[in-house]
Amino acid sequence: MTLFEYLAIAYSLILSSAAMRLIGGLSSATRPESRYWTHLGAVGMTLFSIVMMFWAFWSYRDVDWTLPRFLALVAQLGVLYFSATALVPEESGAVPSWRDHYYSVRSRYYAAVAATGALIALNTTLLLGMPIDHPGRLTQLAMVGFGLVGASTDEPRVHAAIIGIGLVLTPLFVFTVMLVPGSLAS
Repeated sequence: MTLFEYLAIAYSLILSSAAMRLIGGLSSATRPESRYWTHLGAVGMTLFSIVMMFWAFWSYRDVDWTLPRFLALVAQLGVLYFSATALVPEESGAVPSWRDHYYSVRSRYYAAVAATGALIALNTTLLLGMPIDHPGRLTQLAMVGFGLVGASTDEPRVHAAIIGIGLVLTPLFVFTVMLVPGSLAS
């Protein structure tokens, strides 16, 4: 087993925990009497971010790993996990209104989105040497920008726009930048 494979186990476990938290809450979050499409969009985008972080991990295969470098990468996973726990609480069946829940956690959730984007930018710069003009930087910038806007307002139209734009831009990013494994390192 290589060091990269060994570290991939911990990386995968954290991502899996975040994904299971979100997936576990879907049955409650989709109940017709309490669902809120903006919340469901945020759950979907966060789930997709988890998948993309796993996919992007291959880009880190040639990093000269040290404990501080690994901790820097784990920090972005920890913040992503935090955002998942904000969106879907442990007792998701006890949430009477996903709309009310979404707006009660929106500051924490979007601050975590902004922090995740900033940590991804930091890690791709320091660990991968990603150039500033790499197309992946647009996604990092969008995460930080949308996170800051989402955390600073409780206006439903703004949140609907953030989710709507994200649902359009995310697949575009995937099919232009992330289609091939390791694309962040090249």
